[in-house]
Amino acid sequence: MTCKVTFEGRPVVPLPSGDVLCGVVDDRDHLRIRRESEVGTIAWDVDLGLLGEDPSLRYADSWTSDYGCLYWTVTDTLVLLGDTTALVIGAADGSVRASYELEPVGKSSLEVCGVSLVPEADAVLIVSAKRVWLIGSDLKVLLRVDTDALLASFPMVEQGSLFLDEYDFESVEGEPCTRSIPINSPSWTPPPES
Repeated sequence: MTCKVTFEGRPVVPLPSGDVLCGVVDDRDHLRIRRESEVGTIAWDVDLGLLGEDPSLRYADSWTSDYGCLYWTVTDTLVLLGDTTALVIGAADGSVRASYELEPVGKSSLEVCGVSLVPEADAVLIVSAKRVWLIGSDLKVLLRVDTDALLASFPMVEQGSLFLDEYDFESVEGEPCTRSIPINSPSWTPPPES
């Protein structure tokens, strides 16, 4: 049985040309996305395999799989958030340009996840409950952080640093603690490229 696909609750992702990105989960449970013109002409159609939906399940139901997605103008790509992987897809041809492993919790009510543009760093932030990526416009990793605890809120980038609110389960109050990580600090080394 096929399942309809939404992108953060929207049926399509609009592209600057007037084209749209739309998708479906087919009978094999494979995510298929395609770029269509305003008149329905298909520019490309790509099978992304068994990429599961956004683990927060904010907009999903028994008939709909939902994925985080944004169009990244600077790179002419789409950043697609699945359950365990985020993909960067070329908007012109549908090719997968890069992929980044996520670390979800596995319980939708605890998931903090999403993708967000960071204009001041010319980058995109890819977030899952226990791993955060900051990706530059060359699609190289500017920062990867495996969190010490679960994220309490969506991270922010300000003044050259990434700010994470993580739950502190060791404190009496259990209140979130804010951690600041300088981007490109000398003590930070990027993970090996795979």
